[in-house]
Amino acid sequence: MRTRLNVRLPRGDAGSMLPLIVVCVLIVVLMIMAVTASTAAFLAQLNLDSICDGAAAAAASSVDPDRISTSPKSPDFLPVSEQAAQTAVDEYGTDLVPKGPTLTMATEVNSEQLAVKCHSVAKVPFGAFFGYSKGVKRDTVSTVRSPLSLRDS
Repeated sequence: MRTRLNVRLPRGDAGSMLPLIVVCVLIVVLMIMAVTASTAAFLAQLNLDSICDGAAAAAASSVDPDRISTSPKSPDFLPVSEQAAQTAVDEYGTDLVPKGPTLTMATEVNSEQLAVKCHSVAKVPFGAFFGYSKGVKRDTVSTVRSPLSLRDS
C-alpha cells in the first residue's frame, strides 16, 4: 500500500544564510581584534623587561668605594651604592629610553643585590573596545648581583 506523505518543501528562503554569515564574520573580527590587542600588550611587556634589564645591568656597576675601604676583609661581592645606582638608572632612562609619564624606574639595594622596578602604561590597538582606553599597565622587576670582588685565591 502506498501512502502519500504530506511533505511541504519550504519556498522563499532567500537570504536565510545571511544572518549566519554576518554572525560568523563578527566573531572572526572580534577574535582578530582580541589577538591584536593581546599581542601588543605582550610585546609591550617584553619591551619593558628588556628596558628594565638594561637599567639593572647599568646600575650594577655602581660600586660604593666608601664601603669597600671600611670592610675588614675582602667581601665576596662588591657593595653597591644606592645613590649611584639610582643615578645610573636615571641616566640609562634619559640616554637610551624615551622616558615620559608612562615609564618610571626605581632602584632598591639590598646588601649585594640590586633590584630595578619598572612601571609602564602601554597603549594597545582596540584597547578602548576592551575597556583599556587609558592603556594597559605593565610592571616588571629586574634583579642583579653586584660584581664579584677580586679576592686573592
